Amino acid sequence: MRKNGTSGVLIALVFALLSLGFAIYATVDRLAFVRNSTLTTGQVIRTEQRTSGKTDRNLIYVTKHYEVSVIAYRDAAGKPHRIEESPFLSEAPLPVGAKTSVRYDKNHPDDAIVDSAVNLYGYIIMLYAMAGVFFLVFLYALKSSRSKAGQ
Repeated sequence: MRKNGTSGVLIALVFALLSLGFAIYATVDRLAFVRNSTLTTGQVIRTEQRTSGKTDRNLIYVTKHYEVSVIAYRDAAGKPHRIEESPFLSEAPLPVGAKTSVRYDKNHPDDAIVDSAVNLYGYIIMLYAMAGVFFLVFLYALKSSRSKAGQ
């Protein structure tokens, strides 16, 4: 490794560019989905309890209990479909009987999401924010390495 800190600069730049690349890809993919999708109304038909578990690096089995809302909707041809909306929190996001907007792919009606800003663009905004943070770290590391090199 170099003594003037350029490895930190390069690592920050690589992470910034990777985050930005993923964000751009996700944006293009999501905009293509929105452009090729149809909006319809769905209704929550039931909620289901789910359990997921995994073993962490200390060999401790971690279990998470959560609830999903099962939403039924129909495509333009009238064929019924279902999606599951799982929240970040433990409670179901929508109560049984609630109506919500569902956006589905015209060519693949089973490919659908609840039409909300968070579902459509939430993770994309997080990727751009990550890229911004890594670019700030890159600029800070670059400035620090230049000031150390000048000493």
